Amino acid sequence: MTATKTRRRGVFLALPILVLLFLISTSMLSGTFAKYTSEFAGQDTVLVAKWDITAQDADGTGLVTSGTKDLNLWKYTDLSHVRNNEQPDDSGNYIIAPGVSGSFAITVTNNSDVDANISYEFKGDPSNPPVPLLFKFKDLPDVPENWVSDFGALAAQLGTTMVAMDGNDTKEVEWKWVFEDSSDPDRDKNDTSLGTQSALDDRSAYILNLTVKAVQVTPGTP
Repeated sequence: MTATKTRRRGVFLALPILVLLFLISTSMLSGTFAKYTSEFAGQDTVLVAKWDITAQDADGTGLVTSGTKDLNLWKYTDLSHVRNNEQPDDSGNYIIAPGVSGSFAITVTNNSDVDANISYEFKGDPSNPPVPLLFKFKDLPDVPENWVSDFGALAAQLGTTMVAMDGNDTKEVEWKWVFEDSSDPDRDKNDTSLGTQSALDDRSAYILNLTVKAVQVTPGTP
């Protein structure tokens, strides 16, 4: 019995030692699998480039991005022997007749953060009377072959112009109704017919539609 008690006492004394050794070994093992850890954070902000293009006529009237806007494209220097801007209905529309000519200018301003390519499109109204108007980009020489009646040809004369950011560009177009045309034997008869019909219609109206198109220039290496 004495030996048995001795063994039991030895076991009880050994248990705390074993627990201590277990804890020490566990701590050593957990330390073996430890690693360095770091965590970093940062932030940066980028702004979306603004797109801000405006176009206006010589009087400062701005074109609009939806619908249409009445512009002053037919203004011309006062001429004798024609009524000019004195219509009885006070509409403010100019009157054109054979021999009348003028010009209009469109200025495009680029307030964007990017460069833009600017092009132009002209269209007549389907209800327009067949007025034999001719047009020319003012920068071209004043020769007969540069005067065109086709609006596509007029747009081609103006071409596409790059307007840099914070820049502007002005295009001026000349127009005229030739008073006499020796190459067209029916000109007088046709012009007279237009004037007679305008009297019956309380003045026929001729409408010119202008569209200015701006497209961002593709970014690239300087």
